[in-house]
Amino acid sequence: MAQNKDFTDKENVDVAMLEYKDGIKVGSGLTINDDKTYIGTVSQIYDNVHGHEEQVDVLTNNGNNRAAVPYSASDAERAQVHAYSVQAV
Repeated sequence: MAQNKDFTDKENVDVAMLEYKDGIKVGSGLTINDDKTYIGTVSQIYDNVHGHEEQVDVLTNNGNNRAAVPYSASDAERAQVHAYSVQAV
């Protein structure tokens, strides 16, 4: 996951640990700091797509609109994304 230069070392670790959180699914909003800091919404999950046991969660952050931005989103919808992160295991 991309490191946010404004995060402390602890916050970066907390973000990295989100990949181990139970119940992550498309549409899940992920936060740290006791739910005070919004990281992003899970927009895609790739689990062993190519048979190499890869696991990737794609998070999108649209600011106040916390809806997931799906792969099929239009260019206009994608332009609204402020940040994205990819977590790979």
